[in-house]
Amino acid sequence: MVRRSGTTVSAARWTIDQIERAQSKPDFQADYEKTQRRKASAKAGSEKRAETVLEWARTVPIHVAKIGHERLRSSAIASWGNRRRMMEEDEILQTEISDEMAQRLQVNYLRHRKTMYDDLLDKREGEVGVIEARRIIRRRVYEAITNAYPILKEECQRQLASREAEEQARSTPCGTDSGP
Repeated sequence: MVRRSGTTVSAARWTIDQIERAQSKPDFQADYEKTQRRKASAKAGSEKRAETVLEWARTVPIHVAKIGHERLRSSAIASWGNRRRMMEEDEILQTEISDEMAQRLQVNYLRHRKTMYDDLLDKREGEVGVIEARRIIRRRVYEAITNAYPILKEECQRQLASREAEEQARSTPCGTDSGP
């Protein structure tokens, strides 16, 4: 007996002999081949849909609005400050912003406010291939920011590496060695 969700289900235990007899029947082989063809067809369709999503991710236009350096810095800090105020963390605003922090805020501001990054990531949610498409979009957005603002290249690289490491950590099962 097997218990599932509060109900008892009888689990039939087949002997090897019973399995071999069932598999030797002519209708079993026909059904098995039909199932294999359906599986292959479904897999091919899934792969085609995934490739469509990946091609979209590789080619969708990504534009980064160009604004002056001082305006970018002040807008990024103001945007960050507004979010902090909404979360009632005013004491953070009293601290001086380091150059590293300012660059992080600028890249975040450009990514979220001056590109279609969030919309692009959400556009294909639930579709086959979306996980890899999100990686492609993320890389392309950071590349576009780097191209528009070369001074932010190191911060873009740092953030991309950090996000990819976080993603890798989430996809690695606990207690397993992910390599050398």
